[in-house]
Amino acid sequence: MKKHLTFFFFLISIFLYAQVKVKDTTTRRSVILAEKIKNTVIFKSQNPPLMQVLGAPAANYSHFWEFGDGSYSKEKEPAKIYKQQGLYKVNLSVTNNYDNGKPPATRPKTVVITENSDALLNQIATVEKQDGLQLFASREPVPEEEIIVVATYRNELNYVTNGKLYLFYNDAEFKNKNFDLLEVRTHFGERETIDNSIVYAENKNETNHFLAHDASEIPFFFKSYDVTDENLDETLLESKKEFRDAKVFEFDLMNPAEIRNVFFTFKTTPEMLKDTSATVRMRGVYVSDRNYKTHKKRTLEMEIVTSHDPNKMSSNGALMNYRLVRFKTVNFKTRFQNNGEGPAKM
Repeated sequence: MKKHLTFFFFLISIFLYAQVKVKDTTTRRSVILAEKIKNTVIFKSQNPPLMQVLGAPAANYSHFWEFGDGSYSKEKEPAKIYKQQGLYKVNLSVTNNYDNGKPPATRPKTVVITENSDALLNQIATVEKQDGLQLFASREPVPEEEIIVVATYRNELNYVTNGKLYLFYNDAEFKNKNFDLLEVRTHFGERETIDNSIVYAENKNETNHFLAHDASEIPFFFKSYDVTDENLDETLLESKKEFRDAKVFEFDLMNPAEIRNVFFTFKTTPEMLKDTSATVRMRGVYVSDRNYKTHKKRTLEMEIVTSHDPNKMSSNGALMNYRLVRFKTVNFKTRFQNNGEGPAKM
């Protein structure tokens, strides 16, 4: 009898071992290459081979560069002119389109600039369309992958200002949080602060390269809308109810027409896998002058996806009680490339 039991447990252990899913721990990497000519640096990336999705258009990489001085570029091989000497930490985010693997990881690269430049740079071209505040993401959020969210703000007043910038994230509509905030990168002396009007209880868990780019350059699957309002207290109270987390920054001595960027690195939580194709939000609130209540509010909407495939369908609804469905409007959005090619993944 003992021998039979031993054999039985041996078979069970083999069966259970066979059910364990082996996690792919192989990490693809991209390497930043920099060619420096005085104050101009030409950046390139050495990327790993792509793994083509069968039946889809040709797989390709898209790039998002941070130059370490508050500016960025979406070009493949940008040429950056630095105005002042110093050390600049360059970051690169590479997105794999129509590719079966994960986005390659990159390590920041420090470039050394040894002299100042007298070149007149057109740093504020086309920012009039920003209307003071812009939010966009470097790519769509995929569970357990990182994204970069950029908050761009512009002084539209005719005097030097001291103001505030808010970023609300982790939509309260979802049971689990959407993102973990990994890092914030500022370049213009912004300092994180605490705003008592939006302090959260710790157990809250209810049910070319400019300082800013033309809005037309932002992928259209990131929908955002903005409002100019005088009632700051109401906006902050509403945002506190709709989002679980927030970051607040104060800034000083911002010149008229000056543009600044703040970069946030988020990692999409694994729990968001069950909410694939759902729409999640972040909200930015920009107070150009802390002495007044006038502010800009912009809400960014993004789709939770499982791959970086430009063809897809999404919805703003999650699981709903069938008894209450008549009280809620669910919006569905389908997006395909103009040529109609390639499989759409949910």
